[in-house]
Amino acid sequence: MLLRCALVWALFVAGGCVSEQVRYAHTVDLVTTAEELPEEQLLDVAVVVLDSGVPEGEIDPEILEELLKEQIFTNIRRAESRYLAIQIQRTLEASGHWGSVRAAPLESLASDVNIKGKILQSDGDRFRLEISATDANGRLWIEKTYALETAAVAYDIRKYPDTDPYQDVFNSIANDLAAARDHLDSKELAEIRTVAQLRFAADLSPDAFGEHLAQDGKGFYTVQRLPAYGDPMFERALRVREREYLFVDTLNQHYENFSSNIDDPYGRWRKFAREEAVAVRELNAEKNWRYLVGGLTLAMSILYSNDNNLTERVVSNVGTYAGLEIIKSGFARRAEARIHAATLEELSNGFEDDLKPLVVEMEGNTYRLTGNAQAQYEEWQRLLKDLYAAETGFLGDASFEIEEEPESTAEELQIIDPSEPDEGAAKAQEESQTETDGDVVLSPPEA
Repeated sequence: MLLRCALVWALFVAGGCVSEQVRYAHTVDLVTTAEELPEEQLLDVAVVVLDSGVPEGEIDPEILEELLKEQIFTNIRRAESRYLAIQIQRTLEASGHWGSVRAAPLESLASDVNIKGKILQSDGDRFRLEISATDANGRLWIEKTYALETAAVAYDIRKYPDTDPYQDVFNSIANDLAAARDHLDSKELAEIRTVAQLRFAADLSPDAFGEHLAQDGKGFYTVQRLPAYGDPMFERALRVREREYLFVDTLNQHYENFSSNIDDPYGRWRKFAREEAVAVRELNAEKNWRYLVGGLTLAMSILYSNDNNLTERVVSNVGTYAGLEIIKSGFARRAEARIHAATLEELSNGFEDDLKPLVVEMEGNTYRLTGNAQAQYEEWQRLLKDLYAAETGFLGDASFEIEEEPESTAEELQIIDPSEPDEGAAKAQEESQTETDGDVVLSPPEA
């Protein structure tokens, strides 16, 4: 009797008993401002490019193998770290609670609030994102993990043509930040702006502004004294801060372009990845049940194999065959799951960073910034400090020219990284260390 029950159970499991629960798309509404906020209450926000959760540069083969086992594809994750930062930025802008919102490669002292995050999981089906936000005072606004299981309908572009499948997470982040901001009064908001200005000035010139702020053991900044009205050193620091904004705006446009370029292929990949992730999870769950049931059926058939009763011997033989077939199908399902994973790995190979060199001309001196966005940003900040240390004024508008590269012949999903070392980079670094006298005017380079 037990063997017959085991066989019935085996047939039930073999028929498939794993199903996806019903999910609903886009259930979190974005909280927007009821009225336009006064300028003095608007805080500038930097959304730092997310931590991809995978190592930078070349990855050790053993680590890479572990990542692949967890369905983590390095090129996809690195592309997502920029793409998702732009989605958060756009959502914050749409809420109307903030001043300027920029995506940046690193934390920015020029911003009143910095948002950092790390991708914990993203396979098109399940999305988990760790987010923290800190203001210039050092006050932690939020530190939270956001999670989402997407519904299949979330990928229906006819029903949701302009809505990201992960939009509920972005809306939740924006709503939590708005709620944290609403807990601050106008005086506290003004103090954040002031502290941000002083921290930027102190970073440029610790001797001149280092004692204007105090930091306690918890990292919280308070204003000790303000610069004198019209202080030329402080006014110059604020002009440098505007140049910082301009440079970050240039990088932000790069991220915007990158996101637009990968929007369609990434959307298709993510939709396919969701189907694959759901299929792999169901296959793995079913595979484990098949192994268990197959083993149990074999064990029961062996128990009855010594029975002299003809009926029981027939049942035993059938049970043995059924058990072997169930185990065999379990191995087949595992192989199928590996094929799905290999397909995802193949599709992930196309996402690369395509940041082109930036050329800046300042009163006849040309600076060529190369490398990835972080390297260019760090080099620009160093350049600003050198010029400020030389007591150089920043009078005029800075503009940047993106150096054109030959068009790529890459396939649709490929975005090539042209940032290769060349002789101009070494020359630009040497020139950036040159001290100049008088005012430097940032102007567009000649065509």
